[in-house]
Amino acid sequence: MRLGAPRLPSGQGWNRSATGLAPTVVGALPGIFNGSQEEFQLLSAGLRIYTLILTLSATLVLAWGQSRQGLEADLRAMLPPSGGKMVLAAKNLKTGETVHVDSATRVKTASVIKLPIMVEVFYQVKEGRLKLDEPISFNDSDKVQGSGILQDLHGGLSLTLRDAVILMITLSDNSATNLVIDKVGIARVNDRMRSLGLKETKLFKKVFVATSEPPSPESAAYGLAMTTPNDMIVLLEKIARGEILDQAACDQMMTILKKQRSRDAIPRYLGESTKDKPAVVVANKTGSLNDVRNDVAIVLTPNGPYVMAIFCYDLKDTRWTADNEGTLAIAKAARRIVQHFETSMIP
Repeated sequence: MRLGAPRLPSGQGWNRSATGLAPTVVGALPGIFNGSQEEFQLLSAGLRIYTLILTLSATLVLAWGQSRQGLEADLRAMLPPSGGKMVLAAKNLKTGETVHVDSATRVKTASVIKLPIMVEVFYQVKEGRLKLDEPISFNDSDKVQGSGILQDLHGGLSLTLRDAVILMITLSDNSATNLVIDKVGIARVNDRMRSLGLKETKLFKKVFVATSEPPSPESAAYGLAMTTPNDMIVLLEKIARGEILDQAACDQMMTILKKQRSRDAIPRYLGESTKDKPAVVVANKTGSLNDVRNDVAIVLTPNGPYVMAIFCYDLKDTRWTADNEGTLAIAKAARRIVQHFETSMIP
């Protein structure tokens, strides 16, 4: 079978569009094709199939682009109604598709920084600096306000480092967090995050403990710690893929994150298991201040794992309730992102 030089019939233009190219060539084939009738029919059929594939591909790309535009518009419309800002990042770890809304913005972490602190604990255990079962003494002088249960218990308790980490994550216990920080060190947490590629994540101090040194401009602006949505999904992805130390360490961290007691934000609308639908499992860490609501999570679905980090700040609604506008905005955004990932056809 031979094909001569593609000379189009007189007056016929060369259609360069994806869906018009093949029909134009097929129409020109009688004048340029030197093979048998059977070969001609096979070639014509092949070109028509190619045209169909191009048409479908163009349709899918267009639909995906429209879906992306609709997603971003929906997410931006989910801002708390009385006022506030929301920034986020998310990634479908199966397809690689990402979603970003001002995701390079620096934000106050509040208690979300306890996730990087836990990561550093596991690194130091692997390095032999610490042991998860080593004892930690908890005294009345270690009690601080805010979230957690230790502040309400009597001093003189003996915990393990593992106990303190679990309390730090699942109940966001501030007293337990300070015990853990004393073990790992603030500088080591920050050095570790930089080594993992989290260039905008930094812990400045212990929780509700005054320092003798004047605050740096960053500490004055962000309080306990700062990060970005982009940084957080990098860390979450590494845990989800078993890339922090090894799979065993990541499995232990995932087990702790899955026990998170605060379920009003990202997990809120993602649903429980039913007869026809397996449960969506969420391993998350929240963080809150009066005008801040945050949640970062690994979301395990039947269609694959997703990671997301959603931060609301400058909130006018400062109620400490499950229906705080920032909490609801995070929950709605998480549901919309999961819906998009579940129906998105093109990475």
